[in-house]
Amino acid sequence: MLMQLKSRAWLTLATVALSTAFLTNCTKPEGASSGGGVIPTPSPTPTVTPSPGPCATMDANNPNLVVVAMAGAINFVQIKPYPTVFGYGVSDSELDIPTQSGLINVTTLGGSSPITTQNTIQFFNGEALGSSTLHSAYGFTQKSFPANYTFPSPAPSPTATTIASNVNWFTGRVATQDSSGTPCFSPEFKLSAGTYYFGDIDAYNATRFRGILIVATPAPLMTHRAAPRRLPPVGERGATRWPESRGSASR
Repeated sequence: MLMQLKSRAWLTLATVALSTAFLTNCTKPEGASSGGGVIPTPSPTPTVTPSPGPCATMDANNPNLVVVAMAGAINFVQIKPYPTVFGYGVSDSELDIPTQSGLINVTTLGGSSPITTQNTIQFFNGEALGSSTLHSAYGFTQKSFPANYTFPSPAPSPTATTIASNVNWFTGRVATQDSSGTPCFSPEFKLSAGTYYFGDIDAYNATRFRGILIVATPAPLMTHRAAPRRLPPVGERGATRWPESRGSASR
């Protein structure tokens, strides 16, 4: 009788131990799915730092060059009937940064001479030298700003040598300076007459970093024809006298 009680007690203890072990093993561990697989913990997507394009130099010997600054400190402005522009502004040979954006339609900061097809244009990064912020200008083919734009990915190398209609011209991403500290510029573009909408490939959709370039046709040269020489009336043609010395010699 005593042996039977002991056997039952051991059986009960064994049953309890097996049940506990089973429940413990069946508890869903952290990260496990209800279907039996382990759900991997998502890892953050690595941030890809854009690489700058080629660092060109300013064509300082070209008297027809227009230089355009690109910087986040160039404030928004709207010049009707055009939409708001931001981040781009005409500079000068000293690379001054305008405080307010504007239409890219004059040859120098504070000037009034219109940009024409006789000019060329280069863009430069107007952020503080050494800044890691890159800027660019990408031309849209339509005559307006798209609400959102899907830029090529990866970004292309600088494209086109002339800014013209139906051309997706691109400056490339422009750094503030090269390894020697020299300011970087975009390639130099020739210009065709027209109105061109463009934006920063990295900041356009997020901050509406965008500009408008207006290129005019040069005015025709005015030729002035000299007025015909008018002779004095017949009765006055002898009014001019030779010097007395000349008259005396002829006598």
